[in-house]
Amino acid sequence: MIKKILILLCFFNTLIFSKPPSFEFDFEPNEIFIIEKYQRVFNHLQEREEKNKIHLTLIEKNPDFYGFNGVFTTYSRMIPKEKEFKKEEEYISNFQILPNGEYIVDEKYKFPNLQSIPSFPKIPSLQEIPKNWKKPAKEIINLLEINKKIVVPFMVYYTYLGQEEILYYGNKVPAHKIQYEYELNHKVVPATGPIQFIKGKSNGIVFFSTELHIPLYEEQKIFYDFLLKNNQNYKESFSIKTWYKKIKKINKEEIVEKLNKLPDQENFTIRQQERGISIDLHQILFDFDSYELKDNAKKTLNAIIQILKKYPDQEIQISGHTDNIGKESYNQELSERRAEAVAKYLIQNGLSENQISYKGYADKKPLYPNDSEENRAKNRRVEILIITE
Repeated sequence: MIKKILILLCFFNTLIFSKPPSFEFDFEPNEIFIIEKYQRVFNHLQEREEKNKIHLTLIEKNPDFYGFNGVFTTYSRMIPKEKEFKKEEEYISNFQILPNGEYIVDEKYKFPNLQSIPSFPKIPSLQEIPKNWKKPAKEIINLLEINKKIVVPFMVYYTYLGQEEILYYGNKVPAHKIQYEYELNHKVVPATGPIQFIKGKSNGIVFFSTELHIPLYEEQKIFYDFLLKNNQNYKESFSIKTWYKKIKKINKEEIVEKLNKLPDQENFTIRQQERGISIDLHQILFDFDSYELKDNAKKTLNAIIQILKKYPDQEIQISGHTDNIGKESYNQELSERRAEAVAKYLIQNGLSENQISYKGYADKKPLYPNDSEENRAKNRRVEILIITE
C-alpha cells in the first residue's frame, strides 16, 4: 500500500511541476529515464526469454533536444526452470531524443537498436492529434559474432485509437492508445557478412502519457526473415513487452549511511562507483570449493536485504569473482554459481526477480593485483551493485 501511495504521489507531483500536457517528450535534470524490455524469442532451434534494461541519464537539455548518457544491459534466462536473469552484455551510448520522439544517434554506437518509435507530428494542441500519420525510424541489427552492424531504415505508420486507462505499476492512470506497424525490405550493402537480405514486419500498441511526457507501456510483435549467403532462410520472431518510467536520482550517501549501521561490518566492504554502490561480500559466504551459502552469510545477507527492500525501483546486479589460481574454466563456473546462489537468496527473501541479475567474471575484474595471498583473498568475493545512475 505504501509503495502504491508513493507511485501516485510521484505521478501527481509530475503533473503539477512539468510542462502542460502534449504529445512531446520532456525530462528534468534530476530524472533518470528507465526502459525495461522483456521479450520471448522464437526460432526453429529454441525459445528463450531476454530482458533489456536501459538507464538514460539526462546530461543536456535545451529547446531542441534532450541529451542522454545511456547504459544498455542485456540479460537472459531459461524458462521455466530459472527465475534469475543472467547478465550478458553491457553497452554505453550517448544520444539525443527530440521532443517529438525522434532519435539522433552517432554511427559508432550499437544501441539504442530500435530508434524513434513512437514519434509524433507537431500539433498545436492535444485536440488536433491526427487519426493517422507516418514517421521515419530505423533498427540496428548487431551481428556480435563478427562485430558488424546493419542499419535498416523504414517508415512507421501510426493510428490514434483514443484515450484509455491502463494499469501502470499497480495503479490505473490515463494514457493515449496508439497503434503502429512497419515492414522491413532491406538489401544488405556492402554484403560483407552472413546476411544478404532482411525482410520483416512488426505491429504494436503503445500507451503514451501526455502528462508525464513519456510512453508508459508497449506491446510489440516482430517477425524477421533473413536470407543468408548460402541462400538459406533463417526466421526469428519476438513478442515484446516494454515498461517506461522516470525515477528520481537517489542519494548514494543515504544508502551508504544505512549500510554502515549494519552489524558484521567485517564481512563486507562498501564502495561508491560511478553507477552506484557496491557491497563486496568476502569469503564468509561459502566454504572452500562450494557455492552453498553458509549460515553466517545468510545472516549478513538478511540485514542487507532489509535495506535493499527500501529501494524497489533500483536495479541490483550480482557478480561473482575469484583469484587467478586454478583453471580458468573452473573459476568461471565457480564465480557464476556463487553469484547465482546470492541472487536466488535475495529473490527467495523478498526482492523482486525483475530487480536482480547475476554474472560470473572469474578473475577478470580483480580489485587488487593477484600478487599475494592477502590480495587474492580480497579478490575472492561476491559483489552486490545497487544501480543509482
